[in-house]
Amino acid sequence: MRLLIFLIFITSQITYIFTSSLCSCENRYASPRLEDLHLDKCRLEDSACMVNAFQKGVATFSKGLPEWGVAAMDVMEFDEPVQIDIAGLSLCFNDGRLKGLENIIIKNIEWDANNHTIYVEYNAPSLVLTGKYLADGQVLLLPIVGDGDMKVKLKNTDVNVLIFLDVYKRSDKTYVSIKNYKYDFNVGLGRYNLTNLFNGDKELGNTVLKLMNDNWQQIALQFARPVMDTVANQIFRNVDRFLAYAPLEDISLSFK
Repeated sequence: MRLLIFLIFITSQITYIFTSSLCSCENRYASPRLEDLHLDKCRLEDSACMVNAFQKGVATFSKGLPEWGVAAMDVMEFDEPVQIDIAGLSLCFNDGRLKGLENIIIKNIEWDANNHTIYVEYNAPSLVLTGKYLADGQVLLLPIVGDGDMKVKLKNTDVNVLIFLDVYKRSDKTYVSIKNYKYDFNVGLGRYNLTNLFNGDKELGNTVLKLMNDNWQQIALQFARPVMDTVANQIFRNVDRFLAYAPLEDISLSFK
């Protein structure tokens, strides 16, 4: 009898442990829930409401939503190197990290339901880009050679984006995905620092850095686009992953 009671006890404990593990796994891999994000709902044509809703969402999305497949966007870690081959300069930028997207200020949102587009304007008060660089060529007619650390500080960067959407139905719900986008940007102020220019020759290195910083606007216009392309690609890939879980009926007041 004691043996039978012991076996029953052991079996019950194994069953408890097994079922607890299953529940834990189910919770870990449960589908993400929109209500957990506490998003504000707006009519899509209400630009003022949309600006406020997007602004509140910035803090949430900048930290990342792993269960949604949304990577952290502050600090953003670049998925791949950035290659710049422009105006006589060849520069490879590796291990890129961008800080400051969590502080962007949403200025305008215009959702055109008829043409399936969203127009967004925002300002980034301060962006700091760091990583490794390998450069050879010329900048503003001066030769440049180097292999070291790069740090770029950008102030008051204005960005405007036009996003083209695909609209589709799934399980009687309306979803959108990003079909394409185009954007432009304007940098308010740029500062550049590169270590180990000309194999550590400080005189030559400082000369080139002074030229770059004295002409920061021209440098930004000529060479910033490939880096900004990488940032835009990662941002909109994350947005698209979120939208795949977010039917318009659940995140707006324009669909019921």
